[in-house]
Amino acid sequence: MNKHLLLLAVMLALPLLSTAQNTPEQDLEKGVETYNAYKVWMEGYPKRELVTPEVYKNGKERLQNALQYLDKAINKGNADVIRAARYFKANTLYLSGYLDAIVLKNKEAWVIIKPLKPDFEYWSEPSLYPLRYVYFGQNYSIKYENFAPTLMEFYNAYAELNELNGGPTDESYLYYQKVVQSTYSSTWDKYIAFDKIAAVEAKTDPDLLKLPNTRLAQLYIYYSLPEKSKQVIKDNKFSSPKTIVPKILDFCKRTPPITNRGKIAGETATLVAENSPRDDNEVLQLYQIAVKDNVFTTEALTFAISRQTMANIETAITPSSVKELAGKLGTDILDQRYAGVLNGADCMAMETLAAQYQSLGNSARAAELRSKKTKCDEALAKKQSRAGKKFNIYAGFYPIPLFGSAEKRDVGGHVDFVFTDIALSFGYSKIQYRNDLNFIFMDLDNDYRWDGYRTRFMFKKFRKGSGAYSGFVLGYAEKNHYNEDFDYRDVIISDVNDKSTGLPVAFNQRFETVDRQYELMFVTGAQLLAKVIGTDISIGIGGTINEFDGGNETYWNNNSYEIADPLINGRDEINFYPQFFVNWSIGLNFGKKRI
Repeated sequence: MNKHLLLLAVMLALPLLSTAQNTPEQDLEKGVETYNAYKVWMEGYPKRELVTPEVYKNGKERLQNALQYLDKAINKGNADVIRAARYFKANTLYLSGYLDAIVLKNKEAWVIIKPLKPDFEYWSEPSLYPLRYVYFGQNYSIKYENFAPTLMEFYNAYAELNELNGGPTDESYLYYQKVVQSTYSSTWDKYIAFDKIAAVEAKTDPDLLKLPNTRLAQLYIYYSLPEKSKQVIKDNKFSSPKTIVPKILDFCKRTPPITNRGKIAGETATLVAENSPRDDNEVLQLYQIAVKDNVFTTEALTFAISRQTMANIETAITPSSVKELAGKLGTDILDQRYAGVLNGADCMAMETLAAQYQSLGNSARAAELRSKKTKCDEALAKKQSRAGKKFNIYAGFYPIPLFGSAEKRDVGGHVDFVFTDIALSFGYSKIQYRNDLNFIFMDLDNDYRWDGYRTRFMFKKFRKGSGAYSGFVLGYAEKNHYNEDFDYRDVIISDVNDKSTGLPVAFNQRFETVDRQYELMFVTGAQLLAKVIGTDISIGIGGTINEFDGGNETYWNNNSYEIADPLINGRDEINFYPQFFVNWSIGLNFGKKRI
C-alpha cells in the first residue's frame, strides 16, 4: 500500500479510535458539551431570515453529533448516566425538530416532535428531580424549574405542529391550555398559546362563553411583553391590540349580551386606556357598554375627563369628536351621581362632583354644587359642634352614712348636670345626730350634736379628656344643736345666772338654737361615668361663716344674764370656722359613657 494512503487511513481512524475508547461518563460529557454549544451558537440567529441553508445544515450536524455521544452513553452507561443521557437526548431531539420548524419544514419537524411526546410527558413529573450528573469532574443537578420552561416550549411546538399536520384540534387545545396555565411559561409562549386558543375557540365557541376572556387575557400578556417581542408581532402581523380590541368590542356589542359583558368591556377599556397605541373611539365605546351595566364608572369618568385636555391617539375620528363623546360619557356618569350627592350630607363629595363637572365644561352645574357644598359645610359644622358637646345627668347618693343606726342615719345625695367640660352639681343631705366638727376649734368639754339639713352647689371643671376635675363649693346648712347629756333633740336645756351676782335666776330653760352655716370651699376630685352607673369622689377645703341664734328671747344675747351652757353663752352671732370635707357617691348615669 502507498505510504501516503496508509498514513491518511491512520489519521482518519484516530478520532474513531478515540471515540471508541471513551467511557460512558465521557460520552455523556461530550454529548452535553455539544448540546450546550449548539444552544449558544443558535443565539446568533434570532430571526428566521438568518437561518440560511448553510446555517441549517451546520445546526443539524451539531445536533447529530450530540446525539451520537448520548446514544453511546445510553447503551453502555450505568443507571445514573443513562438517566441523564435520556434527558439530554429528548431535549436535543426537540431542538432538532424546532430547527426544522424555524425554516418552515413542518412535516420534517413533526416527524421528530411527535414521537417525543411520551418522553416529555415522562420528564414533566416533578418527583423525578433533581437530576444529577457529573460534567468534567463537577457535580451538576437539574431541578424541575430548570426544565419546566423548555417543557412549555415543547407543548407549544407540539400543539402547533399537530394542527399544521392535520392532528386533532382538541389535543392542540389541551396543550395550549397547559402553557397558559403554567407559572413556568414565558410571556412569549403564553402570548402565542393564547393566540392559538383564540383561533380554536373562534370555531368551537359560538356562544362566546370563553373567547372574549381569552382575547382579554391575550391583551394583558401583550402589554407585558418587551418592545423587542412587540416588534416581532408587528413584523409578522400577529394578533395585536389593533386586531384584538375591535374583536372584543364586537363581542360586547352583540345581542343577546355575552356573559360578564360590562366587566369584559370595562376591563379591556381600562387596560387599553393605560397603554399606547390605542383607539380612543374604541375605548369610549367599551366604557359606554361598561357604564350601561353600571361597572367601571370611575375608570370611565377618569378617561372621559382626561380626553378634555390630552391629545388623541391613533383614531379614525377627530380629536374634537373624541372630546365631545368623552364629555357626554362623563356627564352621563356624573348625572347618575348628582341626585345622590345633592340629597346627601357628604360635603366633600359635592366638591369632588363640582370639580368633575368643571373638568367636563359644565360650569353652571359646578357652581350649583359648590353653593350646596357651602351650606353643607355650615350644617356639618353645627352638627359636629352639637356632637362634640357631651351631656349627662348623674344622680348619686352617699352610701357610707347609711350604715349608721336609725337615729344616726344621714340620707343624702346630689344630681349633676354634666356638660362637655364642666358639671353643675346640686346636693342635699338630711342630717341626724351629727357631731359638729366646728366645736373642735372651741374650748368645750361637752359633746354637742346637731340635726338639720345641708345643701351644696358645686361647680366642677374637668381636665381635657379626663374625669378628674377641680372647682368650688357653695353650701348652706341649718343646724339645730343639743347636748347629748340630756334626752332632748333639737334643743339645749340650761340654767341661767345673774351676771352681776352669779346667783341662779332660772333653771332648765329651753334654748332652741339655730346655727345657719354658709360654706365656701375649693374642691378637687374625679367623676367616672360608665354606661349605666357612675361614681364621684372629692375632697374640699375652705371656710364657713356661721350665723347663730340662741333660740330664747328672754335670756339669749342679754348682757344681764349668763347662760350655764358654754355653747350658748360663748357664741357670737357671727363666727368663722375652717372647713374640710370628703364626699363619695355612687349612682346612675343617664347619657353616654365618659370614662
